[in-house]
Amino acid sequence: MSGEVLGLYVSNASKDLRYTNDEKGVGQTYKENVDMEVTVGTGIGSNFIDESTVLFPQRIFNGILKYTVNASKYKVNFPVAKNLSTTLDGGNRGTGCVFTVTAKQWVKLLGVDIHTNMLNESVEVEIWTRLGSYERHAKNMDGWERIAYAKVIGQGEGVLTSIDYNDFDAVEMLSGQFRSFYVTLKTNNLLYSNGIKSGAEFRSDDALIINEGLGIYSYPLSQEASIYHPRVYNGNIHYTILD
Repeated sequence: MSGEVLGLYVSNASKDLRYTNDEKGVGQTYKENVDMEVTVGTGIGSNFIDESTVLFPQRIFNGILKYTVNASKYKVNFPVAKNLSTTLDGGNRGTGCVFTVTAKQWVKLLGVDIHTNMLNESVEVEIWTRLGSYERHAKNMDGWERIAYAKVIGQGEGVLTSIDYNDFDAVEMLSGQFRSFYVTLKTNNLLYSNGIKSGAEFRSDDALIINEGLGIYSYPLSQEASIYHPRVYNGNIHYTILD
């Protein structure tokens, strides 16, 4: 209900659950959008809460809250987000990854998740796009448009690191259209995988195809960039289907 406050307790049987320190006090807003706000909470030193439990206040939950909105209240139709995932096999790292996405339907890309070996450290992420192929455009920034810049807390190897939708300029793609994407950090901490053939389909669903691409070992794209291929982007693409 509007105005309602809900407490959440996320626990793990082992001590492998990650969260982040923060300077704000417990109960202060850490992230918010038009629908809800997430506040600073407390870390728990055991998987049972009792009088002997050690508490670590001023901690931030690392993760994503997925929710729906009562659209009838606003008299609008909210898009339903879907995900297309590649892999978290890793095996290679560099500063960036270039790849193409093909649309099978009219879609809007809402955001991405990345794979980095940075754990509990701040990571600067940029996402660039251009219509069509990246061929002859992987060693310069001409014609690339930046659609996202964010500072995020890296979740480490084997775990997705998410980019907030608010930090991503949504991109529409018509059915049959394909776009190139350049996902990059400023350091060589982006993880990606070996592929079989650049441009070949790696993962698809009813709406999108994610193709194999290139690994980049420089920031930004330049004539001096070291390029490795074929490479597979590690992560998710969030999208919604448009009528």
